[in-house]
Amino acid sequence: MGVGGLTGMPRGIGELKGVRTLNRFVLSESNCLGRGGSAGLAELATLNELKGRLLIYYLRHVVSESNVGTPLKDKQHLHSLYLMWKEGEDVKAVDEEDIIKSMDVLQPHSNLKQLTVWFYGGVRFASWFSSLINIVNLKLYGCERCQHLPPLDLLPSLKSLHLGGLEKLEYISEKESSSSMSDEMMRISFFPSLEELLIFNCPVLKGWWRAHTHNTASSSSLSTENLSLPSFPCLSRLEILGCPNLTSLPEGIRGPHV
Repeated sequence: MGVGGLTGMPRGIGELKGVRTLNRFVLSESNCLGRGGSAGLAELATLNELKGRLLIYYLRHVVSESNVGTPLKDKQHLHSLYLMWKEGEDVKAVDEEDIIKSMDVLQPHSNLKQLTVWFYGGVRFASWFSSLINIVNLKLYGCERCQHLPPLDLLPSLKSLHLGGLEKLEYISEKESSSSMSDEMMRISFFPSLEELLIFNCPVLKGWWRAHTHNTASSSSLSTENLSLPSFPCLSRLEILGCPNLTSLPEGIRGPHV
């Protein structure tokens, strides 16, 4: 199955160092299995004049190229990146470190404005998410095994966040909410620029951050109603669908699309 008639990229495409537009980069089945025959991710490393948008299709959870490096890291003119792993790939026998490595090598330049991820199979995402200080639009779809999100709430420029099909995700933030924490402490820097939040088909999602108490005797009776909820100072649009276990909503929501 190809994309727009493409089943792979021609070997040697990395020699076109002056190319500025390459909307799609399709990884072939043979290349992903380490048999060569078409261009791999390593050939992207020399195409540092690319600008605008780049879509990479059919990534695998095991990096078969020994010399792949970080082919996207120096692409300072690239503003939009779409990363799609192979849908339905069985990762049960794949070591979790190998899965994370398949995302680690795709670290983009910090100038990136938009990132969309499809079908990534890791329990957690790569640490480079924290370096996306200019990211405005982030979409994570079909990452069925994801249990931990990076600290997205600290991204200063993030205005739009879409989370869909994260079937194992229970909490959006790794921070813990405690009844002993002040409202001011709980609200500091929590999604400071976020205007749009869409969450759908996350069936076990319970809340923004997990409840925590130092009093173990009363921990079983601690109600989420007694805990401070995050405040979203700029949020104007919130859509939630298919999240039956989500029991708390953020403060400061306003606008006609809630």
